[in-house]
Amino acid sequence: MDIELQAKLYQTYPNFFRRPRRLNSSNPNGWNVGPLDWWGIECGNGWYKLIDNLVRQYEEHIQQLIAQGVPKRSWPRALQAKEKLAGLRVYVSNARRLPASLIESKEQAEAASMVTCETCGQPGVRRTAGYLYVACDDCCRARRVATSTDLNDYLQRLRAVLAARSV
Repeated sequence: MDIELQAKLYQTYPNFFRRPRRLNSSNPNGWNVGPLDWWGIECGNGWYKLIDNLVRQYEEHIQQLIAQGVPKRSWPRALQAKEKLAGLRVYVSNARRLPASLIESKEQAEAASMVTCETCGQPGVRRTAGYLYVACDDCCRARRVATSTDLNDYLQRLRAVLAARSV
């Protein structure tokens, strides 16, 4: 997902996308990190609305937890958001404590991704090109693979956005 869209999500939903906390354990790097903290959101821009709608519900749930005085370490936090086998996958900390409505919303977003073009957000179908992906006809024709130069630039810009999140 483009850096600008990721930054918008991180700013709009600061509690769910908060930075990891420091651990007092034998963790070698000392931080409670997940793949999101290294790679950002690993899917196309077309799933932005699906993620935005889902994460809004997580943020509302966190607001309820804040009102109840629940400590931050017990709130859900994004660990990973990615494409896997042509579908959106969102992994969350403290998942066992989530209400059934949030679990259902996550499942619905993941199911909707299977028929939504990952590139543009229009209706799409599952396709294969050595790997599985969901694309509309136009995006299927225009699909290209990023070069290593594109990837290096992306990772540099991503590090700055991830570092700017609230703790």
